[in-house]
Amino acid sequence: MGGSRTGVDLEGVIRHWFSGAVPGAIERLEGGDVNDLYRVEVNGDRYVLRVGEPLTTAAMVRWEHQLVSRLTPLVPEVLAPLRMPEGATFVEVEGRIASMAAFVEGRRGDRLIASDRDVAAEVLARLHAALSAVEVGGDREGYPRWAEMDWREQRQWSWARADRASIAAHCDLDGFERALEEVPAAVLGLEGLPSMAIHGDYHADNLLFAGERVVAVLDWDWCRVDWRAWETSNSVWAFCRDETRTMVDRDLASRFLDGYTRAGGEVLAAELSAFGLLMRAARLREALYVLGEMQQGVGTDWEYFEMCVEAMGRLADFEIG
Repeated sequence: MGGSRTGVDLEGVIRHWFSGAVPGAIERLEGGDVNDLYRVEVNGDRYVLRVGEPLTTAAMVRWEHQLVSRLTPLVPEVLAPLRMPEGATFVEVEGRIASMAAFVEGRRGDRLIASDRDVAAEVLARLHAALSAVEVGGDREGYPRWAEMDWREQRQWSWARADRASIAAHCDLDGFERALEEVPAAVLGLEGLPSMAIHGDYHADNLLFAGERVVAVLDWDWCRVDWRAWETSNSVWAFCRDETRTMVDRDLASRFLDGYTRAGGEVLAAELSAFGLLMRAARLREALYVLGEMQQGVGTDWEYFEMCVEAMGRLADFEIG
């Protein structure tokens, strides 16, 4: 009960927060793309223990925790990390960064439920209002902005080491390589888009609902400083796809953006005109991330890769309005 699939002594980690306590049940949780998550019981209360992937550094987690801690008073649905008695919010054990937060009961959001989409748009607007007011003290280590990213070599993937024969079996390799040239070049041509701290992975699975109310905004692993339009456009993508899952339903997108702006969110004309390109760029990034997971031996999700590639093609000329 006190161990994990990574060999980390979970009971020992928990005692950094609760000295002398004997943890109760420790249960692995689903979710967390890059972390191991556990629900733990201590002194009758429940918490979530997060054990980060080996590529996660203390500086990355410190930046995230500072952001989230500053947001919680402004947006209560954002759960602050639990502090140890001496004030720290994480500990490094066996090369992994571990942290804890309160466990919240709820159901995952569902993009196919209209009320969930509406509430998600309102919560995103409140999040962006709070994020725009928070001081973050510079960019987050390991999370470059879109306009500064090396698309071919990242800590998560290496195009130089990509298995081109396998890729060619699942898509038009020449077309993919053209996209790898053209999309980043087009992104570099975007100018004048507002930047701020963003959540970085805002979609239905990262929202916990109680009834029709969001009670927690989860998974801040990808938070960073970047274009607001990147997050808004890809929230539209996440919540407003059509039945093919590779294109946005314009009616749903209009309703989502109306709800977002009614709740105080802002979308400039220059941001709206960039939505199609930013959605396409995000699908390229997701496809590369899948290839990187394969390089690391942690996944072989060719179905998702193919979906991203198909979406890139369909989004080439996409405009919302």
